[in-house]
Amino acid sequence: MLTSGDTGDVTLTVCFGILVLAGLLGNILVCLVILLNRNMQTPINYLLLNLAVADIITVTFVSPQYIFIHAFSHPTGVAGDYLCKFITGGNISWIGGVASVFSLVGIAFERYQAVTNPYRPLSKFSLSRVKAIVICCWLFTTVFNMPLFFAIYYNEEARFCSEAWPSPAYGKANSTVWLLVVGIIPASIMAFLYSRVVYDLWFTQLNEQATQIAVRKSRKKVTKVVLIVSVIYVISWFPQLTVYVLSNYHDTVQFGNFSYIASVVMVTFNSAVNPVIYGFQSERFRQHFKQLLCCRRKMQVTPQGAAAVAQQAQQGND
Repeated sequence: MLTSGDTGDVTLTVCFGILVLAGLLGNILVCLVILLNRNMQTPINYLLLNLAVADIITVTFVSPQYIFIHAFSHPTGVAGDYLCKFITGGNISWIGGVASVFSLVGIAFERYQAVTNPYRPLSKFSLSRVKAIVICCWLFTTVFNMPLFFAIYYNEEARFCSEAWPSPAYGKANSTVWLLVVGIIPASIMAFLYSRVVYDLWFTQLNEQATQIAVRKSRKKVTKVVLIVSVIYVISWFPQLTVYVLSNYHDTVQFGNFSYIASVVMVTFNSAVNPVIYGFQSERFRQHFKQLLCCRRKMQVTPQGAAAVAQQAQQGND
């Protein structure tokens, strides 16, 4: 007979299992679509590729902590501590999670420059600039998460990986910094940038030619997709960041209890849902998803089709 606690654990494990599977399959599809199709290899899509890689890392390394832990007996002692630091404690998944957040910030800057300063050469996102952003993103994310590798250990009493700081003040400071750096600051930056982008695209009236109207329409579609992804990031991450702060300031919320794990489910959902958004909101991603899933050969290209592909490639840079 399952108790209410057991039922809750089973429910969360099932949720994690579904989200991990969906996140892996969906984000791998995103990577393949961008890498295998030249017309998809644009600066913003390379940033989406980085986001997909970060999401793959997140969902892959969250599984040992919340899925496989119920099927295997966790080692104790020194081996248990190191396993928590690198596998079952979720530190690697948090590296992926933070990288996905800063990928979204990079995407917001790309949209801002493409829409508000489209004719300034220095404002355009070149592939070299995208590479620099990606490298800085992962370097910062890794350094930012380093304190957790020292704090995480295996709690034999709780039979769960826990945090142990030299003093409670360190835990409070770390959780507060997380709320600021991963939550409030990125959300504020994206809110400012996208407010300008939305104003310029939807509320600015210009006398435009047919080609400019087509470009504006393309920019609206791309902006709509990344804006939805950014809003879902805010909805998914802030419960976890709030619970994390509360767990360090109040004893009522403990690291690893139901509310904490439920908030991690929301973060995992954020990593799994992005490919679904691309499929529903982006016709180009949807078409390439269908081609990959149906294992279709390259479609016969007509003169009209070739012109359409060329136009899509041009608009992709916008």
